[in-house]
Amino acid sequence: MFTDASDRTELTTPYVAPRDERERLLAEIWANVLHRDIVGIEDHFMELGGDSLTAVQVVLEIQERMGIEIPAWFIFAEATVSALAERLPR
Repeated sequence: MFTDASDRTELTTPYVAPRDERERLLAEIWANVLHRDIVGIEDHFMELGGDSLTAVQVVLEIQERMGIEIPAWFIFAEATVSALAERLPR
């Protein structure tokens, strides 16, 4: 687990902060499920430690907190917060 944006040695992408409320909420959901202190909008789900079980947990939390239903495979197809935010229904 990393504690701030500068401690990202295991990740290949630099930290990019959420640009709006939707991205902020998705990044928060991913951080909670993946036990991360911070998640950037360009961080890849699998690189953060995501797998099929955590994808289901993310989907359930999106449904609960955002009222949006999506299949778990969608997390792998749109594997960054920014990509997912763009594809989720409004």
